Amino acid sequence: MNFGVGYSSLGLLQDVPADVLKIDRGFLNRDMADRKNVMIIKGIVNIANILHLKTVCEGVETGAQKELLKGIGCDLAQGYYYAKPMEREKMEALLFIHKELA
Repeated sequence: MNFGVGYSSLGLLQDVPADVLKIDRGFLNRDMADRKNVMIIKGIVNIANILHLKTVCEGVETGAQKELLKGIGCDLAQGYYYAKPMEREKMEALLFIHKELA
Protein backbone atom coordinates (compact mmCIF):
# COMPACT_ATOMS: atom_id res chain seq x y z
CA MET A 1 0.00 0.00 0.00
CA ASN A 2 1.30 3.44 -0.90
CA PHE A 3 0.57 6.19 1.62
CA GLY A 4 0.78 9.37 -0.39
CA VAL A 5 0.17 13.06 -0.09
CA GLY A 6 -3.43 13.89 -0.91
CA TYR A 7 -4.71 10.63 -2.39
CA SER A 8 -4.78 8.11 0.43
CA SER A 9 -7.27 7.41 3.14
CA LEU A 10 -6.57 6.00 6.57
CA GLY A 11 -9.71 3.90 6.11
CA LEU A 12 -7.90 1.89 3.46
CA LEU A 13 -5.53 0.55 6.11
CA GLN A 14 -8.27 -1.67 7.51
CA ASP A 15 -9.71 -2.76 4.14
CA VAL A 16 -6.67 -3.48 1.96
CA PRO A 17 -4.54 -6.54 2.67
CA ALA A 18 -0.97 -5.26 2.82
CA ASP A 19 2.28 -6.05 4.59
CA VAL A 20 4.22 -2.91 3.59
CA LEU A 21 3.24 0.73 3.82
CA LYS A 22 5.11 2.97 1.39
CA ILE A 23 5.42 6.63 2.39
CA ASP A 24 5.36 9.07 -0.51
CA ARG A 25 8.39 11.28 -1.12
CA GLY A 26 6.15 14.32 -0.77
CA PHE A 27 6.38 14.00 3.00
CA LEU A 28 10.19 14.34 2.85
CA ASN A 29 10.05 17.24 0.40
CA ARG A 30 8.41 19.44 3.02
CA ASP A 31 10.34 21.59 5.49
CA MET A 32 11.96 19.09 7.85
CA ALA A 33 12.83 21.93 10.23
CA ASP A 34 9.07 22.22 10.88
CA ARG A 35 8.41 19.81 13.74
CA LYS A 36 4.83 19.19 12.53
CA ASN A 37 6.11 17.65 9.30
CA VAL A 38 8.41 15.30 11.18
CA MET A 39 5.60 14.32 13.55
CA ILE A 40 3.32 13.45 10.61
CA ILE A 41 5.93 11.06 9.22
CA LYS A 42 6.49 9.61 12.68
CA GLY A 43 2.75 9.16 13.11
CA ILE A 44 2.49 7.25 9.84
CA VAL A 45 5.36 4.97 10.90
CA ASN A 46 3.76 4.44 14.33
CA ILE A 47 0.40 3.49 12.78
CA ALA A 48 2.17 1.04 10.47
CA ASN A 49 4.02 -0.51 13.42
CA ILE A 50 0.80 -0.94 15.39
CA LEU A 51 -0.72 -2.72 12.37
CA HIS A 52 2.41 -4.89 11.98
CA LEU A 53 3.27 -3.36 8.61
CA LYS A 54 6.79 -2.70 7.39
CA THR A 55 7.44 0.88 6.28
CA VAL A 56 9.44 2.12 3.32
CA CYS A 57 9.90 5.81 2.53
CA GLU A 58 10.65 6.89 -1.01
CA GLY A 59 12.56 9.92 -2.17
CA VAL A 60 15.45 9.87 0.31
CA GLU A 61 18.11 12.21 -1.08
CA THR A 62 20.23 13.23 1.91
CA GLY A 63 21.96 11.67 4.87
CA ALA A 64 19.86 13.87 7.17
CA GLN A 65 16.65 12.39 5.73
CA LYS A 66 18.05 8.87 6.14
CA GLU A 67 18.96 9.55 9.76
CA LEU A 68 15.56 11.09 10.48
CA LEU A 69 13.77 8.01 9.11
CA LYS A 70 16.09 5.67 10.97
CA GLY A 71 15.49 7.60 14.19
CA ILE A 72 11.71 7.32 13.97
CA GLY A 73 11.78 3.61 13.17
CA CYS A 74 11.13 3.52 9.43
CA ASP A 75 12.16 0.04 8.22
CA LEU A 76 13.38 0.79 4.70
CA ALA A 77 14.17 3.75 2.46
CA GLN A 78 14.77 4.28 -1.21
CA GLY A 79 15.97 7.20 -3.26
CA TYR A 80 18.91 8.93 -4.90
CA TYR A 81 20.82 8.87 -1.61
CA TYR A 82 21.32 5.15 -2.17
CA ALA A 83 21.42 4.94 -5.97
CA LYS A 84 20.19 6.66 -9.09
CA PRO A 85 17.94 4.73 -11.49
CA MET A 86 19.98 2.16 -13.38
CA GLU A 87 19.72 -0.57 -15.96
CA ARG A 88 18.65 -4.01 -14.81
CA GLU A 89 22.06 -5.60 -15.35
CA LYS A 90 23.79 -2.97 -13.20
CA MET A 91 21.25 -3.40 -10.45
CA GLU A 92 21.58 -7.19 -10.47
CA ALA A 93 25.37 -6.89 -10.29
CA LEU A 94 25.06 -4.47 -7.37
CA LEU A 95 22.70 -6.83 -5.54
CA PHE A 96 25.07 -9.72 -6.17
CA ILE A 97 27.97 -7.78 -4.66
CA HIS A 98 25.94 -6.92 -1.55
CA LYS A 99 24.79 -10.53 -1.20
CA GLU A 100 28.37 -11.74 -1.35
CA LEU A 101 29.42 -9.28 1.37
CA ALA A 102 26.58 -10.22 3.72
